[in-house]
Amino acid sequence: MSEVKINIEAKRNPNLLGSFGIPRQGVQPPLPSGGIVVVPDFALQFFSCDIEGIERVPVALRQHYRDNGIDADVRSNCNVANRFAVCVWLSTTLPGSAEDQARNRAMDALDINKPGGAVFNLFVNSSFIRSEADKVFSIWPKVLNEDGLEDSNGPTHLSGLSINFHSPDKITTVISGYDERPWPDANFVFTITDTFNASGGDIQVVSTDELEIDTTILNFLTSLFITRFPPLGLVFLAQSVFVSVKDFPIPHMGGAGAYVTEYLPKEIMIDQGKKVLVSYLEKRDGGVEVSEAGVIVGGYMVAVPREPSLTLGGPQNVTIDEGQQFVDVNHNLITHDIRPSYQNIWSVDDRIVETLTSNNLKIANIIRYNCADVSVGNPRHRRLSVSVTDADGLQVEVRRTVTIIARRPPQQPGEEPRPPICDIRPWLPQCNPEEPE
Repeated sequence: MSEVKINIEAKRNPNLLGSFGIPRQGVQPPLPSGGIVVVPDFALQFFSCDIEGIERVPVALRQHYRDNGIDADVRSNCNVANRFAVCVWLSTTLPGSAEDQARNRAMDALDINKPGGAVFNLFVNSSFIRSEADKVFSIWPKVLNEDGLEDSNGPTHLSGLSINFHSPDKITTVISGYDERPWPDANFVFTITDTFNASGGDIQVVSTDELEIDTTILNFLTSLFITRFPPLGLVFLAQSVFVSVKDFPIPHMGGAGAYVTEYLPKEIMIDQGKKVLVSYLEKRDGGVEVSEAGVIVGGYMVAVPREPSLTLGGPQNVTIDEGQQFVDVNHNLITHDIRPSYQNIWSVDDRIVETLTSNNLKIANIIRYNCADVSVGNPRHRRLSVSVTDADGLQVEVRRTVTIIARRPPQQPGEEPRPPICDIRPWLPQCNPEEPE
């Protein structure tokens, strides 16, 4: 079994901060200077410093955090064994301070390489996983009624959360509490077991759950945890640690382990119009491994040219009242293979109406259309286009036609009846007879 190696002296030191010692919940000064390390929240280590373009990975990560308002500390180096390491702490420290030196020592001594064919190994710190889980649990309601809703007079009490790491491939999330309805109070323990596996270059997690409880309230609590409670790891979705993942994350039931996969990148945007594609090794080849230190995943990378594209959303047909001069329409833009920050120019009928700079993969915008020439039976087509130039100068454009239709005022007494469908879809041909000349 492999492990995250720091050094023997440091691992024996009770003041060690990180997975091997007290949970990292901020610096606790004064820090001793000799042998102390601060284990990173995340780390990447490549088997060689000679991989082409490898120095651009930490640059991309720093830019990503900066673009998303995360004040992260990203460090990299090539050690004496010619292994390239990238270490990430999701907090900063004063240059030259005891913690700053402890971080440097951790990076210098980091060794997460293990047998197998991996080009790199990725480490996620168990202390970080526990810390994120604690954040979720701290905001959960702790007293619930029979419907699983927050109620200070409810009978169900949540009292504890623990995250446990089991070699070689499991993480368990344990929630404890008690229920006042039986007499005496019935204690319960709800355990979610997340088991890691790798196939087809992806990491999968299979989650199972078990409830240990007095059978008189078994059904209630099972329903509460499965259908009422938000998944433990939803907080992980709010902070994407790497430059991009395979798809937009979809919430699914699971414990803290299930959401470790949200930190495993499938793509990393780098400069020079390229991206790094990531594939993860199967277990027999040195893929994913769980230990008390955290999770280590092995894989390989290949740099390929990016192929930028855009998806422009919003209504194709817009209905206005007769005589209305303007209409504001919501549109959204989703970028693909675009490296932030990027400029996006919005135009209507080839006239620029707005120029924006964005760091997000998806943005929303409100476009105002002129409707002065739109009348009942005389719809108008507007050509909306968005042109994007990314940080490397790659350019792409998307177009969309928006049809603006004027609807007649409410039907007046004595007026010739019109089809009811015209009140719902006034753009249909039968609802727009030609105006007499």
